[in-house]
Amino acid sequence: FGNLECPIGPACDPQVKDFSFRGRPGAAQALARAGYDVVSLANNHGLDCNEPGVLGSIEELQAAGIAACGAGVEAETAAAPVIVVRQGIRVAIACFTDFPPPGLDLPDDGPTIAQARRDRIASAIIVGRRDADVVVASFHWGREYMLVPDDRQIALARLAVASGADVVLGHHPHVLQPIEWMDGFHPGGRRALVAWSLGNFVFDQHGPETSRSIVLEVRLGRSGVVGYSEVPVVIRGARPVPR
Repeated sequence: FGNLECPIGPACDPQVKDFSFRGRPGAAQALARAGYDVVSLANNHGLDCNEPGVLGSIEELQAAGIAACGAGVEAETAAAPVIVVRQGIRVAIACFTDFPPPGLDLPDDGPTIAQARRDRIASAIIVGRRDADVVVASFHWGREYMLVPDDRQIALARLAVASGADVVLGHHPHVLQPIEWMDGFHPGGRRALVAWSLGNFVFDQHGPETSRSIVLEVRLGRSGVVGYSEVPVVIRGARPVPR
C-alpha cells in the first residue's frame, strides 16, 4: 500500500495552483512491478487533473492490477473500502483526505476523492469490519514538517479505531512521525497500530528530515495486528534506498 500523490494519465488541463502533479501513462505499471496492490488517491493532489484525471487514474491502475482507494465515480464509491485477500485473510482498506484541493467544491454525484468527514469515516470502517477480518484506514492529514501529530490527527485516529480500524496509516507532513499502539478504543478490544506519518518515499525533497523514511511492515492475523517492523530507507535522487 502507498499514497499516490498524483493522477496518472495523458496530458490534461491541470488545476491552477502552485504545484500541480501528473504521472505519465504507464506509471501504474511501474507501481505494479514494485509490488503495490492498493494505492490511495485521496490527497490534495488527487484532483490535479480534475474529474477526468480521477477516472483516468482509476483506469490506469486497474489495468495494472492495482486497486485505487479513496477515489470513485461519486462520493459514496470513493469512500467505500477496498478489499484484498492474502493468505486467507481479508483486509479492508479505506482512504480519506483531510485536505481537499483548495477552491474546489468536491461533488457528491461526480468523480471525486474521499473527504475525511466523520460520518463517512465511521460508515466505511463499519462496512469494512463487516466484510473483512482486518480494517486499515489511510489518512492524508497533519501539518507539513511537524514531527508529532496534531489534535486533528489524534481525533480522527480515535474515531477510526473506535469504528473498528486495526491499522491507521498517515501521510502528508513529508516527515516521519511516531508509530504507536492505541489501546482502549477498538470496539472488539483489539490493540490498534497508528503510524501518524510515513514521511516521503518517491519524492524530490532533499532535507535531512524529508529524506529519511521507512517501509512499514505490519503483520496481520484474523484477530488483528500481530506485530510490525520498520525498514529504514533514505531518499536519494528522488527514490528510496536502504540505509
